[in-house]
Amino acid sequence: MPVVSSQSFDDRMQSLYLAYYGRPADATGLDYWATVLEDHAGRIEDVIEHFADQAEATRLYGQTPLENRVQTVYSQLLGRGPTGLELEQALQALSSGQTIADISLSVLESATVGSDASVIANKLSLANHFTEYLRANPDIEKAYGLPGAVDYLRARLAEVTEDPASVSSLLGEVEVLGDELVTQMNTFITQIQKMYLAFYGRPADTQGLDYWVSQLAQVDGDIGDIIENFSSSYEADELYEGITLEQQVIQIYAQLLGREPS
Repeated sequence: MPVVSSQSFDDRMQSLYLAYYGRPADATGLDYWATVLEDHAGRIEDVIEHFADQAEATRLYGQTPLENRVQTVYSQLLGRGPTGLELEQALQALSSGQTIADISLSVLESATVGSDASVIANKLSLANHFTEYLRANPDIEKAYGLPGAVDYLRARLAEVTEDPASVSSLLGEVEVLGDELVTQMNTFITQIQKMYLAFYGRPADTQGLDYWVSQLAQVDGDIGDIIENFSSSYEADELYEGITLEQQVIQIYAQLLGREPS
């Protein structure tokens, strides 16, 4: 049996991220799935369904018609739509029990020559550059899930063609995006910390901070969309149970501003 390098596992999974999710892998996710693939001796068919069974897939594909899903896979990986024959074959495979994840793998494995192979190679180059950038900058990787970040990378990858110049022109944008993500993340962190101070009278614990920052990110930073859930906790019950609304307001002012309300 030929020896398969860890880099081969990384590239294999990175290619699946491109085909199925249309984005570069985050470093943590790539390491995890490359290890799973290695544990299965490189048999990607053993891991593809688990890889595809993620909340992100539901958000990306949802209940869209099968034809649209096939179009998405071809567009994400090859930068083009399927030919009439390719679409027909994909729909037949889906009707016989295969999944969109299977179609992604099939498209990836069939694009070995010509412009399709060149497009994949160029997208893989850009995706690997971004993933390694995340690996070297953990704060930026943490911010990768923020609103717009994944959509932005999908849009940039869509600009990659078989021309290597299409990659080099985008590499500089990776660092710019990273700076923007960190700025946005710090804004969300500040908002959540203020909520903890105002409502609970204490700094956020690490686990709570990470959780509520992620929740805030999912609602595009609209604090009003999470405040009710944030304030519905055992700790809140202990702090405010049995006191009047006026007393609650006084306590919040004291916790946040160190004074009573005027």
